[in-house]
Amino acid sequence: MHIPAISTVIGGRFDEGWDVLREKRMKRLVEEGILTASTAISARDPTQPAWSDTKEKAWQVKRMQAYAAQIERMDRGIGKIIEALKTGGTFENTAFIFLSDNGASPEDLPQFDAEKFMRRTDILPRATRDGLPMRVGNTPDICPGAEDTYSSYGRAWANLSNTPFRFYKRWVHEGGIATPLIVHWPAGGLDCGAILDQPAQLVDIAPTILEVTGASYPLQAIGREIAPLEGCSLLPALKGEILFERPLYWEHTGNAAIRLGRWKLVREEPNGWELYDLAADRTELNDVAPGNPEVVADLRAKWEAWAERIGVIPWEVTLGIYEERGLHPTWAAG
Repeated sequence: MHIPAISTVIGGRFDEGWDVLREKRMKRLVEEGILTASTAISARDPTQPAWSDTKEKAWQVKRMQAYAAQIERMDRGIGKIIEALKTGGTFENTAFIFLSDNGASPEDLPQFDAEKFMRRTDILPRATRDGLPMRVGNTPDICPGAEDTYSSYGRAWANLSNTPFRFYKRWVHEGGIATPLIVHWPAGGLDCGAILDQPAQLVDIAPTILEVTGASYPLQAIGREIAPLEGCSLLPALKGEILFERPLYWEHTGNAAIRLGRWKLVREEPNGWELYDLAADRTELNDVAPGNPEVVADLRAKWEAWAERIGVIPWEVTLGIYEERGLHPTWAAG
């Protein structure tokens, strides 16, 4: 996490800690109509302490402040783009599509032996632009933000970011894959101000952009056939229509899921399949697989057929490749 300075807007906002702030965020999500009042919040991650029992509270707050400051900097950058579009007279007919790529990350740093972790050149520079050595880790003597630091904000704050869900980035439970999508296009005839609860997926973004722009999807490029698009345009839904029901699929580091209508079948590697009725249990707290074996069998068969069709590489194969190269298995997860 890198940020040159913490805005006064952020100062003090996280002093109450993750437990109180999870409850407040949950309340706000319901008040804003994003979640229904019947939605249950998951319990605090059982591996994390209550805020009242947390040591080094001042340092913990600085971690979350640095994370939030990055988001604020991003917001300001988006604001500059909007002002430029307005100045140029193209704002009304510009479509904005904004979403995050996954749930919050719980990763601790370093992820394994510090000396070996420091050898990673794909994500970690050895030194700053001025030649200062990098200080890596999540310890109170390293205050995140400066260029010579390489830190994360930790599992407890990620649990707050993922309110009200369980799990995180890497998993395909809702805490790893549920992300808000914001679409803004004044001249596009959208259902302005509406909150939609129709499930969609990242594979739907490209078809949406193609329809918005009127572009066509090529069949070939550089002399090779291109795989057909997996998703569908979200433009009809954004204009108030109902999308047709279709299965949505996930696989990431051995974790797997399929959603079809109200049902979601999900697996945390290396455990078995779980089944959730998302219409009644948005936060996946009540596994109903034992009482619905037919639904489990049907969705599992659909997921396995999809995995075969698109060529999902079994997680154990991926791990084996990393082990053969003498690399830590954690690297396989990104």
